Amino acid sequence: YSSIPNNFIINGIKLGSWQSELRKDRKKLTPERFEKLQKIGFIFNVKEERWYRKFHELSIFLKENESYPQYQTPLGRWVNGQRMKIRKGSMDEKKLELLKSINFIVNPHEEFWKKNISELALFIKENGHSSPPRKTSIGDWVPHLRVDYKKGLLSSEKIKELKSIGFIFEHVDQDWKDNFYKLKNYLKKNNGKT
Repeated sequence: YSSIPNNFIINGIKLGSWQSELRKDRKKLTPERFEKLQKIGFIFNVKEERWYRKFHELSIFLKENESYPQYQTPLGRWVNGQRMKIRKGSMDEKKLELLKSINFIVNPHEEFWKKNISELALFIKENGHSSPPRKTSIGDWVPHLRVDYKKGLLSSEKIKELKSIGFIFEHVDQDWKDNFYKLKNYLKKNNGKT
């Protein structure tokens, strides 16, 4: 698709203006003329065409990158516009299906939560505690969870989910459990003698 500027003239014909008239008056075209224009790739709905071009651009971007485009970029702004339309329920069903086909993330915060909660559950299962080392994705996330919990910023659903995987909200509780476990093992090995 390339839009011809309205003031474009070729051999004395205002081709740009004619193109605009075709779009505006497309219902007046005979079926034969409409079909001829379609066959040469004439775009009647420029807005639709832009959407499909952006979708294609996003598909390629996601294949080549591990994250979504930055918000400040034209593609990033388009992505956020699509998220807003989906949340409002104003997204065309066909377009929504296309976005789903590339695993479009509607709510990046929720996706981040799902990924981290899954990694944290695995960590707790494998290590028996909920304090992963710093400088790891979940190790840097866990202290924020504890702060958010203390400030009352976590929803009841998220608290319930964290409790279900054995997450300890208070670091002191974790330390006590760790020390109790060590004491229990020590006493077991030494026949109850301290």
